[in-house]
Amino acid sequence: MQQSGFARIKSLRDQLSGSDKKIADYILDHANSVQGLTIKGLADAVNVSTATISRFVKRIGFHLSENFHLA
Repeated sequence: MQQSGFARIKSLRDQLSGSDKKIADYILDHANSVQGLTIKGLADAVNVSTATISRFVKRIGFHLSENFHLA
């Protein structure tokens, strides 16, 4: 069974550092408002680059070619 985005972020949060932890914290703290955001929208909200978001998505085990849904 595949973990949801939120569950995976919660399970990995303590292993993250730097920008990855900042992104994870933002997503978990703003769960209702981040759903449906684009990579660019999330990057703007967290104040990081889209490349940083892309690397984060890959580090937590998702692929950008997949739909990155946090639900």
